[in-house]
Formats: sequence, C-alpha cells, structure tokens
Amino acid sequence: MIKNAIFVGMVVGIAFGVPMFYLNTTKLSENLNQPAQPEQTAVAVQPQETVKKVPALIGAAVAIPMGNGGHFQADFKLNGRKVQALIDTGATYIAINRSTAARIGIKIAAKDMKYKIATANGQAAAAPVIIRDVAIGKIRVFDVQAVVMEDNALDGVLIGMSFLKQLNKFAVENQTLIMKQ
Repeated sequence: MIKNAIFVGMVVGIAFGVPMFYLNTTKLSENLNQPAQPEQTAVAVQPQETVKKVPALIGAAVAIPMGNGGHFQADFKLNGRKVQALIDTGATYIAINRSTAARIGIKIAAKDMKYKIATANGQAAAAPVIIRDVAIGKIRVFDVQAVVMEDNALDGVLIGMSFLKQLNKFAVENQTLIMKQ
C-alpha cells in the first residue's frame, strides 16, 4: 500500500535503533500498486561512514559494529557479487539502483519501472525483482524480494526487512548488530 510508506525513515530509522520485532509485509505487487510518474524522482542520502569488515561468529551468525553515525554497514554478496550495503529496518525490501542490478545480473527494462514507491526522500519509480542469493558471512538467504530504482533515486544498497525477516534473530547488543540464521 502506498499509504504505508515502503521505505519509512530510510536512513533516519536506523539512527534510532533496530526494532526487536519483525514487520508484517504483504506481496510486493500489493504494496507497489500505482504506475510510476517519470518526472517524480527521489534523491537518496549517501552514507558517509566507512564500511566495516564483518567477522563471522560461531555457525551462521554475523556481528556488525555500529558505525560513527549510528548506522550498520557491511559487505554483502548479492547473486555472488560483493556490494557495500546499509542495513535499514525501515525498508520493507532490499533496495538497489539500476547500475547495481546490472552488476549482479538483473536486467531491468524501462517498462519494468512501473511502480511508484514512497521513500524518505519522496516518490520514485521502481521495478520489483527477486535477488536469487543474498549472503553476509556464513548467513545465506535465497529468493529475496527487492526493488530496483533509478540511479538518481538511490545511491547505495539498502538491506531491508525482506532479508532480515528470514533470519532467526537480529538484535543490537552493545552497539553491535547481531544477525543469526
């Protein structure tokens, strides 16, 4: 539903901490139900912190230390390709731009950008996609819902709840995001 912003508090939401509950999401097509307005674009906030190396813990678990701005950033692999990403619990889906989509093997035609989504910076055209393989450390999740936006609408990669809700646990402990599968 467009009335419930898909990307609530894109970067600002993380600054207040990772929620301890999982968001209920509906099918991507139900949330993205309005045609795109080509003249409407959003400008994403570019994270200003350095990406931390992510140490793997025992089993399928990963710890990400909080960055200087209170954000959690790390190197992920999307379809086997390394990308720097910001974990965003306010994002319903993983969000990538067209350049990143092409780099990880997802081709988007202009006609695919048929949805209008609400972001913290306004509305943007988007295409729904499935990312075959999302990994960080020993954690690996398959067939994760995502949206692709134009390069000028999103500068980085956001890891949203479509990935996080598939984990057994994610929590902030001692300024460290712990993810367990």
